[in-house]
Amino acid sequence: MKLLIILAIKEYQEELRQLLNHSGVSIYSEVDLRGYKSDLGSADPMNWFAAQADPDTSLMILAFMQQEESEKIIGKLKEFNQKHEGIRPSHAFQIPVEKFI
Repeated sequence: MKLLIILAIKEYQEELRQLLNHSGVSIYSEVDLRGYKSDLGSADPMNWFAAQADPDTSLMILAFMQQEESEKIIGKLKEFNQKHEGIRPSHAFQIPVEKFI
């Protein structure tokens, strides 16, 4: 069993839903995220927690599945990123699940 985590910008939400549905994934969770980009070149103590920065609206998708399914979806996400070249790429992580109930 694997936990597949996908991180992407919110604008890709519908396309990623379709990708999962066409891949046979019928159960998954979505979480809205606010992403901040740190400017490491300037250490501004007033902006320590990015309170002044405009956040990026992102999305995290979580799904439990077998390894073969996860690898198939990661392959489709590589193609998805090539299709959207020049825009922020989506990221995917496959994590082993050792125990579950």
